[in-house]
Amino acid sequence: MKCPHCGDQHEDDCFCCPNSGKILKLNCVNPDCKKLIDASYSFCPYCGHPVVVQDIEDMIREKQAEEYYVLACTPFNP
Repeated sequence: MKCPHCGDQHEDDCFCCPNSGKILKLNCVNPDCKKLIDASYSFCPYCGHPVVVQDIEDMIREKQAEEYYVLACTPFNP
């Protein structure tokens, strides 16, 4: 797929642009849907739920918190 942010070609399953770090795909925030959609959409094409910037920012913070938790709770085995 051609990235709308940097113009480079990326794998179709990329969630973020490896050059800019911007989101390319996300899951619908509707708990009954959760389908994978293009990040540029204003509404989910499957359920019609609006996609708003606040929802996306909340999802990023949640994902970062999950990653931090995994790193913080992983035992160190030298």
